[in-house]
Amino acid sequence: MARRIKTGGRQQGTPNKLTRELREIINDFLQDNIENVKKDFKSLEPKDRVKIYIELLNYGLPKLQAIQAEVSVEEEQNRIRQLFEPVKDAAELNRLKKIIAKHGFTCS
Repeated sequence: MARRIKTGGRQQGTPNKLTRELREIINDFLQDNIENVKKDFKSLEPKDRVKIYIELLNYGLPKLQAIQAEVSVEEEQNRIRQLFEPVKDAAELNRLKKIIAKHGFTCS
């Protein structure tokens, strides 16, 4: 499907005005009632306190995404073969020696 050229409306990435206003209202409410919220939180049963605490963590800490690495066996075998191929010329040998030295190792 072809993408259309955006010709009007909000610029991409501009927050929705209603969303921004709603967030401001919620933030103001929370700031005005923080002491009551703290008292109510302390009066909860431990299991309920933990449940709410965990839910609030979602807003305070960014969620980490799982990273999936896919490397085919063939690609990995090719990388290993390249490591063990004989050095073709003196220039290549010098380049490899510099890389090894850069990492704090020596070679003869």
